[in-house]
Amino acid sequence: MVSFLSNKPAQPLIYAICIIIGLLGGKELFQDPFYQSEFLEISTSQEKLKNILNKINEHYVDPIDIKALEEKSIAQILDNLDPHSYYLSSDKMGLEDERLNGNFSGIGVEFKIIDDTIVVMQTIKDGPSFKSDVQVGDKIIAVDGHDFIGDSVSSYLAMRYLKGEKGSVVNVNFLRKGAIIPIEITRGEIPLNSIEVFTSIQDEIGYIKISRFSKRTSREFDEAVEKLLKMKVKSFIIDVRDNPGGLMGSVVEVCENLLDKDKLIVSTRGRTENTEEKSNKKGKLADYPLYVLINENSASASEILAGAVQDHDRGIIIGRRSFGKGLVQRPFSLQDQSALRLTIARYYTPSGRCIQRPYEQGNDYYNSYLINRIASGELTSEDHIPMEDSLKFYTSKGKLVYGGGGIIPDKFVPADTSSINPFAMKLITQQSIAHFFLDHLPYWREISQDADLKTTYNLLSKEDLLWKKFSIYVTKQVYFDDKTDHLESVKEEIIPILFTKVLGLKFGQKGKYYHRLLTEKEIKTAVSLHFLN
Repeated sequence: MVSFLSNKPAQPLIYAICIIIGLLGGKELFQDPFYQSEFLEISTSQEKLKNILNKINEHYVDPIDIKALEEKSIAQILDNLDPHSYYLSSDKMGLEDERLNGNFSGIGVEFKIIDDTIVVMQTIKDGPSFKSDVQVGDKIIAVDGHDFIGDSVSSYLAMRYLKGEKGSVVNVNFLRKGAIIPIEITRGEIPLNSIEVFTSIQDEIGYIKISRFSKRTSREFDEAVEKLLKMKVKSFIIDVRDNPGGLMGSVVEVCENLLDKDKLIVSTRGRTENTEEKSNKKGKLADYPLYVLINENSASASEILAGAVQDHDRGIIIGRRSFGKGLVQRPFSLQDQSALRLTIARYYTPSGRCIQRPYEQGNDYYNSYLINRIASGELTSEDHIPMEDSLKFYTSKGKLVYGGGGIIPDKFVPADTSSINPFAMKLITQQSIAHFFLDHLPYWREISQDADLKTTYNLLSKEDLLWKKFSIYVTKQVYFDDKTDHLESVKEEIIPILFTKVLGLKFGQKGKYYHRLLTEKEIKTAVSLHFLN
């Protein structure tokens, strides 16, 4: 069984499945006799729904896109279940598979739409575009004879034409310094790395950033751990902030690296089956101090990891209360290549906590959780985190923890509220940062040409050089409302974005994270705890 854990009083599940089958008008590819027998028992419901759709299609006063109506009906049915059961149309299935498999086939570029044009912001090292001499700043103006300029340009359109079967050829016209450069690119496999970056901090602390849990995660994590152990680090920071989850099997394999043998990692309880996942060996990091970073967007599989570490007293959880998603989805493939991700169980941390937050007030309220947390003051004050006396649990060493709504950190770090600044949003919306980065490409290449990452960072930081250059540029390019627009008020938010882009140009992922590792409050808290212990 492949269980999906990702960030998305119910009617009976089997009944809901059968309605969906009827709407699709096709035979489900289930093999389980239990499901087949249940379908036969309530086949009249399917026939009724098929009949209704047929009548609408034949007699309704206006022409109807019956397939679109079916898709909407499916979504409405699932809305009556829980917030994480969802339907994927056939055209969205590919993206979901890529996310979970950890790779796709394409040309290997990161791009951004700027002024109705697709601009290359990064080429993946050793990928097809990198090998074909595609450069940062190149503008894509045509793909296989299709123009790529104007209002019709979208990320969906770009991916539709740039992705394709491995080994296939795509002809792309780039605009570079006023000249059209035609390049023939052979598509190749592009990894979607789960481990965004791993490195050492102050030569003593291993840092691993996990962005998702896919089929690649366990292997990538093992490789990162091996390299960091060779660097003689003494403790580990595992960063799952903003990680929406992924495959249960992957997070279980990662947790095995962190725990002693025979330790419970997670259990699931559903209508038809219950499971327990335990570590089957002593993990490579079982004796190393751990610091796990979480925030309000750490969901599902990320919460399994944080919960296992916390419940076994294996490390310190740092940050803010996590998302609160404790439901397990199973994938069901449908005949038209679409799919259903249906909640089949709840999962529980080793202490017995279900960390799923309530969803009885409906999906709209559930999905506005971030606004609700901001309004309640929870993201800026530990005192505002809700804790229910009826949901008390205890770790292996007797420490009190709570269920019912995410993992509550051991060390609270308030959110940076500068992101609410309207002027910062104005600069981002007007793409001032992207324009600044692209307009100064020769300078970024020159300053880092003969320097390593640390030296380049110090050059850009000395006397606030990077910020001063941006301030001069923005003052000339952006209209300021003197009453509300104050550049210094957004410095703390904008500076990390600038360093990410500029240092990422030459130094890749380690460059993108360099400034964050030195300045982010959660990381600084973990570093302080390491040196205190």
